[in-house]
Amino acid sequence: MANHKKVIQLPVVQWRFFDYADDIREWYLDLSENGRDIFNSLLKINSKTSLPTDWQGCKMLQGESKKVGIWEWRFFADGVQQRLLGMFGSDRKTAIFLLGCSHKDQIYRPPNCIETAIKRARNLSGANLYERTINENL
Repeated sequence: MANHKKVIQLPVVQWRFFDYADDIREWYLDLSENGRDIFNSLLKINSKTSLPTDWQGCKMLQGESKKVGIWEWRFFADGVQQRLLGMFGSDRKTAIFLLGCSHKDQIYRPPNCIETAIKRARNLSGANLYERTINENL
């Protein structure tokens, strides 16, 4: 069908991801090289996925987090589950990473990361957001 004259090829709109302040960069740099590679692969795959319900490693949180629209990306690296808490931006196909953390034995590190993510989600208007670049060469 690609050569059919009546088929209109629409451009693929990729997701854009933003980091909340410098906290995400610090979390990212604390990961091992393998952990960063896993995260970068997840970022690349999910950026090309049309619907966020099809994102790999993504789960909506429950309780108060769900009320403000916080979800988490999960992946295993450095001996623990790594979690990246985020929410959707106001523009189409934008997402904002609020906080990076780890989860092991039912304990989040840092311990108050859920509460911090909720506060950040409610106070996005004055936040410094930095667009995350996606390495297409992975």
